[in-house]
Amino acid sequence: MMKKLINLTILLFLFTFVYSQTKTCNTKIIDQANLICIYTHQYQRDSTNKEDIRNENMLLLIGNNGSKFLSENLVKKDSMIYDIEKRNVPLEIAVADISIYPRTNFNYQIFKNYKKGKLVCFDRVFNDKYEYEEDMNSLNWKIEMDTDSIAGMECQKATTKYAGRDYIAWFTKEVPVNEGPYKFHGLPGLIVMVGDTKNHYVFKLKSISKTKKQVNIYYPILYTTESTREGVVKAKYDANQNIVQRLEQMGARFTDPLKKKEFKERAQRKAKQRNNPMELR
Repeated sequence: MMKKLINLTILLFLFTFVYSQTKTCNTKIIDQANLICIYTHQYQRDSTNKEDIRNENMLLLIGNNGSKFLSENLVKKDSMIYDIEKRNVPLEIAVADISIYPRTNFNYQIFKNYKKGKLVCFDRVFNDKYEYEEDMNSLNWKIEMDTDSIAGMECQKATTKYAGRDYIAWFTKEVPVNEGPYKFHGLPGLIVMVGDTKNHYVFKLKSISKTKKQVNIYYPILYTTESTREGVVKAKYDANQNIVQRLEQMGARFTDPLKKKEFKERAQRKAKQRNNPMELR
């Protein structure tokens, strides 16, 4: 019964998510990608559990004027939603089997604008959509003399600090672009691998390819709340601490007090396991 309740809650969330996407999934083309990089993102959400190491593929699309970074599963899920929208599939059918939708733990999209020297991050906390801007030149890199061969390329070491973590990166001049995964950039070559010194969050290049046909870089046009990076970090923390309340605000109903108590306790246990965000402050 408890499992059924949780599944119904997830179903309600997905239904709301699909509905919001079909209402606000407008985009505009801002560039064409010349390179497509796939990174394996290894992460540890629970700082107390070294055995719970997860992996997810992330995409970096690099154009002449900027780049876009996001989850590969987010792209697949959005493509399925777009297809459902075009075919006018009733929403009750679209969400009948939630297992068909690829899952991601990363709903952000990061755009770097080379000319403006700014990056824009779109993120979501439940149904709340946020947008904030950062200076691309905020990373203070220290390039070291150490070298290593990674992913079949000669790489050089560099270090920096960001959002409460110390990072080690390895970049290659064999791919002469000042780019990298997530918000990392600014080194004299593509960042092949970067991770914090505790290995809680690591990005490693899995593949790189030149585009053989036109691949557009799409920028979302949707209603968002303008915020700051710190504001979004706080919103995620607050939502994680009050997940039952947030679900009720989205329309979830707990008519049985005992079941609500059980669900709240389970949600709190899960929240405690999500104690290790990538950006600490």
